[in-house]
Amino acid sequence: MKRPPGWSSIVFVVMGVLLCLWGLSLFWLREFQPDHWTWLTDDPEVLDYLSFAWKVAGIFTIATGVLTIVVAATAFRRGERWAWLVFLGWPLLLVALAAVLPWASVLLPLLGAAAVGVLVAAFPQARSVPPSGGD
Repeated sequence: MKRPPGWSSIVFVVMGVLLCLWGLSLFWLREFQPDHWTWLTDDPEVLDYLSFAWKVAGIFTIATGVLTIVVAATAFRRGERWAWLVFLGWPLLLVALAAVLPWASVLLPLLGAAAVGVLVAAFPQARSVPPSGGD
């Protein structure tokens, strides 16, 4: 497979950074908004469970972001086919999440970044147009 342009891997690096930031916000949600779920319940055990579940989701989101950054900066940048196929799954995953989650508007910047990165990598002819002959 041809090597994608350097800036297409930067799109995925930015996407990984956004995932890490989103994961941090999930992880620290209860500390910054202690009464975030009090509209749902006043039971301290349920609130502790929700806090734990969101912390775990934050950890997994941060790990996914770091993995995205590492793959984008190494294998995807070298043009390895498996990395391109893995990143092809990003738009599909984000569309599925957007269809299921009520707060999916948060995912739209990530979906846009994933779509741009995949499209740039998929169409190498759009990256380098040879100059016209002009004979």
